[in-house]
Amino acid sequence: MKIDVNDKEEKMKKILILILGLLLIGVNVFAQGDLVVNGNLAVGTSDLTNRMNIVGNNESRAISATLDLSNAPALTNITAFYTTLVTQAGITLGAFDGFNGNVDFRGSGSGITLRGAKNIIVINSSLGSSTIDNSEGNTVELRKGSANTGNHTVSNYYGFYSYGTPAGGGSLSGVNWRHAYFEDFPSFGGGTVANVSGLWIDKQTSGTNNYGIVLGGDGAGADIVFGPTQSERIYSSAGRLYAEDSFGNQTILSPHDPETGEWIYYSKNIKTGKIVRVNMEKLVKAVEKLTGETFMMSK
Repeated sequence: MKIDVNDKEEKMKKILILILGLLLIGVNVFAQGDLVVNGNLAVGTSDLTNRMNIVGNNESRAISATLDLSNAPALTNITAFYTTLVTQAGITLGAFDGFNGNVDFRGSGSGITLRGAKNIIVINSSLGSSTIDNSEGNTVELRKGSANTGNHTVSNYYGFYSYGTPAGGGSLSGVNWRHAYFEDFPSFGGGTVANVSGLWIDKQTSGTNNYGIVLGGDGAGADIVFGPTQSERIYSSAGRLYAEDSFGNQTILSPHDPETGEWIYYSKNIKTGKIVRVNMEKLVKAVEKLTGETFMMSK
């Protein structure tokens, strides 16, 4: 049997190239099935600019991680855990994200939903009834670590921060834009819930100035509105607190004249322009003079 020397050399070259390629990327496969990558790892792409770069082409998920806890230990169990470890001293500029969810929409169409991040808690057990002490779709914690020895100033802290960034050409339009939206809870199989609130704010005590809710507008843009048509509102204007009903009546809720300090009643109908102003303090004094009784107690 005649052996082609050139063919044999070509096969040896291919084997050597394969071995060298494995050595260059630093991959060690152990008998237990572990995979250790000393260099960068690319899956679905040849781009090695990141420590790990995964590209899913025409797939529903680029990464799918499942933590199977058929024998759940009594500790914090996490399917995915992200840590951005910053140890450099003297940093002057930098933003560090523990997690950044970005949906980069470059197509077109209709009936599309875009979500930067979505958290779902599913109660889906057939193994009996449970008592779940806390169910939290998203928890944000500002923590001072136990190893901290420095004195730091956090100028602005936002547990949740929503904003928009206009860039490029074109425009964005819409119907309902809300920085936060809380739907009504449905009935979950006839169960009962003692207390339900769309927004609950505990008493704030840690600051020099403590506020539950701050509305930064002055007469417009930061009103508290009521009803299905939002035609009734409470608002502030020029340091005064007003209430407006659906008929256009605007009434001052801080019932004192800003100059004299006297107790007054003031209301204006913005549809008709009619203004009603009553000096309640003079009215009560006149009634007291006629009846001889005292109705107003001042301190």
